[in-house]
Amino acid sequence: MNKTEQFLREFNEAWLREDVQTVLDGVTDDIRFRMASEKGVQGKEDFGRMLREMSGSGQGFKLTIEQVILSGERAAVNGLIECRSPEAQKLTTYAFCDVYELAPGSSPRVKALTAYVMEVKSD
Repeated sequence: MNKTEQFLREFNEAWLREDVQTVLDGVTDDIRFRMASEKGVQGKEDFGRMLREMSGSGQGFKLTIEQVILSGERAAVNGLIECRSPEAQKLTTYAFCDVYELAPGSSPRVKALTAYVMEVKSD
């Protein structure tokens, strides 16, 4: 596993642990983030605010990364997130694919991120 793949795996794990500082350490000051169905945020300050607002939204997350695809300064990570809703106490599974633009340099950092997330319906 190369340095960029390791970074992206750790970045995703930190996001699900709600480790805001680790996530913020992994982005550029001018980060652009959006969920595919939403407008999004620009800049590290607004991104950090959004992360803190999302904090505590679920319990017992389990992350399964199925693929990390790297191509120069572009990358994609897809997999599954399982979480237990605090209200319903039911397990919900989401499929995700995150598309990254990475900043040039020796240490990987996220410059832009578009997240695609959808609930996996159980039979």
